[in-house]
This record gives sequence, C-alpha cells and structure tokens, in this order.
Amino acid sequence: MLARLASRARPAGLLRVPRVPPTRVARAMSSGGGLGDVPSLAAAAEDEASGRSGDVLWQVRGIESHLPEPMWQAVSRVNMSQAELNQLEVQEKIKRWQRFEGDTGSSEVVVGVLSARIAQHTRHMEKEPKDTQAKRRLTMLLSHRDRVLKYLRRDNRQTYERVLEVEGIRKTGMFDPAYRKRPTKRPTKRGLVEARKRAQKKVVKLAKAQEKKRKKKRPS
Repeated sequence: MLARLASRARPAGLLRVPRVPPTRVARAMSSGGGLGDVPSLAAAAEDEASGRSGDVLWQVRGIESHLPEPMWQAVSRVNMSQAELNQLEVQEKIKRWQRFEGDTGSSEVVVGVLSARIAQHTRHMEKEPKDTQAKRRLTMLLSHRDRVLKYLRRDNRQTYERVLEVEGIRKTGMFDPAYRKRPTKRPTKRGLVEARKRAQKKVVKLAKAQEKKRKKKRPS
C-alpha cells in the first residue's frame, strides 16, 4: 500500500527531485534569492530530508523526502501504533550493531534486538503485572539472550564486553561461568520434609550394611 501511494506521489518516469515545502521556499526568497536560486532550494531540501529521517516507518526510509505532506504525517512517529514504535526501536538496534548492510543474524545484532524486546516487555509488565503470557515471553527472551551471550563470550570476548557495556547487561552465572549461578527456586516445606526422609532412609540403610559386615566378621 505504501509503495502504491509513493508511486502515485512520484511517477516512475520523473526524476527524483526533492520536494521543498512552501515555508522553505519563502525563507529562501526572503533571504535575497528567487525561484531560480537552486543552491538555496537544494540546501532547504537537504535540511528537510535530514529533519524527517528516522521519524517515519522503517519501511519507507529513504523516500520520506519525496512523500506528500499528508502521507508523511500518516507514517510519522506521531501517528504510529505501539507495535510500529517497537519495530522502529528494533530496527535502530539492528543498524547500531550490524557488521554490514543487511546483517540481521550476527550475535551482537541478535543480542541488541533481544535487549530491545526485553525492554518493551518489561515496560508492558509494569503496566499489566497480571499478564502471564507476556511474563512467559519475557522469560523466554531472557533465556534466549543468555544463550547468545554465552556463545558470544566464547567466540569473541572483545565484542562480548562491548555489547554488555553498551546495552547495560549485568553479568550473571547464566552465561558467564566466572559468576555463581543463583538457585532456580527456593526449597518448599514439602521439599524439605522429603529431603529429610531420604536422608533418614540413607542412614538406616548404611546402618544395616554395617551390621551385616559385623555379623560376617564374628567367628562361627
């Protein structure tokens, strides 16, 4: 749909000339230039493009300066849904950590994307603490990031340290063997009772074994 609207805004046979808003034209003319003042208009178009970049849907980046004003407002950050804002944050993480253009599978990119999604789920859980499905997804994302960090530490220690510093991830025993793992869950009262029974059975069994050894050593 966006591609169809963009093609209507700029036909395929025309050159890709940046659109200059009326306010920029008036500013250029008031500074002493006319409509033929190409450098002033080109500079105004570049300023407009630089001001718009990053504030639109990631699918239309690169052509935002050629969009009509109503369409640009429709795809701007102001009119984005929460899902689109989350996707924009993910794309920024990919651009921050990618090794080359189009890289979405390197370890540092995956850690950055998972960190963004973990932050999004954390913000959601603060508003909706009873959302058990979001809590489960958050646990799965944390486990996935721990596995990727464990591999990255083994593969490239320098990149591993840089990723932890930039993303603000605290080292734990889940992915760094230098740190002690925390217990997965606290012992319950029933678990303590069962552990005590197993220990008593073990003591009784050991006592019976020692008694059998004494009987064998007695002279007949």
